[in-house]
Amino acid sequence: MSIGSKFARELARQQALTDSEWLRRADELAEQQHILLMELLSFGRDGASDAQTRALVDYLSVLQFVAAATSELASAPVDLQELRDGVERASRFFHAATTDNSAHFGRMMRAWHEAVAQHHGIMASPLAEGMVVTLYAIADVFSRRLGDDRATSPVVADQ
Repeated sequence: MSIGSKFARELARQQALTDSEWLRRADELAEQQHILLMELLSFGRDGASDAQTRALVDYLSVLQFVAAATSELASAPVDLQELRDGVERASRFFHAATTDNSAHFGRMMRAWHEAVAQHHGIMASPLAEGMVVTLYAIADVFSRRLGDDRATSPVVADQ
């Protein structure tokens, strides 16, 4: 099963959670990915709506589910330096995408915004710039882990 198919399956799983199940999942994420969860929750503290905050946590949860199904290395807690490196790469990507007239960068940015950032009104939030860079950075961290040859030893058999 492809990473995209796994992501879709886990997204459906996450979105089917009841409120109490969602809170338990947030507690699990606090143990599994404390730094990333706290980063995303900070947007709620800074003014993101409840729906936006929940969407951010759902995004992290889905990525963690996919990573956990891949390997222990892929799902290990992200440390602060790894997140900082992801934010730096994300910032460079968005800077290049907005300052370069290349059609390729324009397509990449539009596709990413349409697929991730426009959902749940994130782009309408006054915190949109920070949320988008953070979401991209988290995706960057997990994609590097999932693409890393060291992370390909599965924890769960691929179905």
